[in-house]
Amino acid sequence: MTVIDKILYEWSFRCHDGIVDLNDPIKLSVLNEILKEYDLHLNEDNSIDYTKTLNPKEVAKFRKVGGYRGDKVVQFINDKKPFTLKNGNEVVLDFIDDENNYQDIFVNHRYNELKSNQNIFIDETGKEYKLEDIVKTSDFGGKVKGFSTKHETSALNEFNILIKNILEETNKESIDVKVGDTVYNNIIGAVNQPGVPKSDFNLVNSDNQPVVFISHKKEGGARSFARWGGFVFAFKERNEEVMQFVQNISEKITNNTFERNDSFAQRINSKELKDRIVFGKDFGKDFNKNNVQIVIQGKVTLTPENNIYVLSGENVWLNGQTPEGDFEPVLEAHYRGDFTSLKFKNAESFSRPIITIPTTTTKFNWE
Repeated sequence: MTVIDKILYEWSFRCHDGIVDLNDPIKLSVLNEILKEYDLHLNEDNSIDYTKTLNPKEVAKFRKVGGYRGDKVVQFINDKKPFTLKNGNEVVLDFIDDENNYQDIFVNHRYNELKSNQNIFIDETGKEYKLEDIVKTSDFGGKVKGFSTKHETSALNEFNILIKNILEETNKESIDVKVGDTVYNNIIGAVNQPGVPKSDFNLVNSDNQPVVFISHKKEGGARSFARWGGFVFAFKERNEEVMQFVQNISEKITNNTFERNDSFAQRINSKELKDRIVFGKDFGKDFNKNNVQIVIQGKVTLTPENNIYVLSGENVWLNGQTPEGDFEPVLEAHYRGDFTSLKFKNAESFSRPIITIPTTTTKFNWE
């Protein structure tokens, strides 16, 4: 019997009806529990994203740790290390030897002389390649699929195991969960929220309908997570505070373009704007994926209380409970090459906890 056969057999044995089902959140948590015993992982997709490739702007990016990404290209060529191509193949490349002298361009960081979809490399058979043929693997700053949501996936898996254990211990098919002052009946598990809305995962009832929307933050206090969320929606609405932030930045930079060390932050006066950033842009409307009932940091817990289970965690903010202290959300914008945000070139913007704002950041409305 292979390892896969053993896992399938064990999974079937542990399911109450003997039927395995990847679409059933409770049964999926059982499978993840088994895989953990085998030191395997179902939901961590560490495969390469072949849709992300290099280009002239990518190789020109500079990082304090690692330097120019173009230097990594030179290193690959000198070490005869194979590049990964969009078709999944790996090939050792060299610079094309012609009047353009691409090797000299890369060695001396003259990336502005490069053009998109330009043949720069050649393999041992004489076939030529572009930067856009080369996949942006982790060596060149790429992220594997699922990287950014790894902690959310882990929290979701552990949460489903918790629910499963409660159901087994109480010999019930569902539980009632309390969020704030509201009780949600017939909860059977939690499922991932597709896309990139405010909700990360949701509690579903016996009709497989999402009824509790949860935003999850990595454990470890205010310094442990990078952002509360974006505020581009408020920029599009020409929110007064956001437009003032944009004006303040405009007065500090040239040609609406961020330079490498530019970073700006501004405190928010409006409670409504803070709440829309933290709980979702639909704050004030019915609960949905863009207006969550609760933000939970760290491990998600269910505490029994008169046959009802109270949803909680390391830190919790119920809808409308604006984070304060180190967690206070502030507007922030910083340099990020090849990005455009709030009308600024080479800029990225989002709201983050005030404690994470560097001392070197130019601050507005900070009294």
